[in-house]
Amino acid sequence: MTIDRLALKREAKLQMRANSPKVYLITLLLLVIFYLLTELTTRLMFPQLGVELQRAMERGVLSEELVLRLMSVQPGFSNRLITYAIELMTVMLSFGYLSFCLNLSRARAAGVRDLFDGFGIFFRLLWLSILYGLFVFLWSLLFVIPGIVAAYRYSMAFYLLFDDPGKSALDCLRESRALTQGHKGELFVLDLSFLGWWILCLIPFVNVYVMPYYNLTRIGFYEALRSGVPGRYAV
Repeated sequence: MTIDRLALKREAKLQMRANSPKVYLITLLLLVIFYLLTELTTRLMFPQLGVELQRAMERGVLSEELVLRLMSVQPGFSNRLITYAIELMTVMLSFGYLSFCLNLSRARAAGVRDLFDGFGIFFRLLWLSILYGLFVFLWSLLFVIPGIVAAYRYSMAFYLLFDDPGKSALDCLRESRALTQGHKGELFVLDLSFLGWWILCLIPFVNVYVMPYYNLTRIGFYEALRSGVPGRYAV
């Protein structure tokens, strides 16, 4: 079975059109939350340089002096702790967005509360993320390419966990390995086909379109793998 990525993209666009403007509004809300959390993290990590750093990043220029001052800053323990909590929150919200897109793709009720689905299986997602990162890192020690292959080999694990939260992290990784057998190259090409879109994301608000487009297309790939039979996603 060869999965037709053009069919996946067409299907993703149809799903976005059917759920407009909700899909764009919730994506925009998520991006605003990410922006606010990033701002908060910057101010906590660099309390004395927060405003100066923000202005430098807006200009796209970091002076050597500012970089040296940033390297010398030592945030307090409480600030570091809060920063780590914010980073975890960002990760869980990203997984929540994945849940939102899964519901959209299956024509189920989808809304803002889906963004918080990751917190409902917080420890399972966290453990799966740790194991995923560890496996990819270990394969990367052999060379860059084995690490990339491993990243694609286990890339379906998070979808599998959302579909069955009772599964263990290792079961999700093993099932992902089985699902992607013979299809990792196709998934890589699919991701590569979005390169131009990610470059366009340098333009403000383009990401509001690209994020659901990419996620829904990838979910279509997952559904095709899971079905295991030719259909509207396959040729």
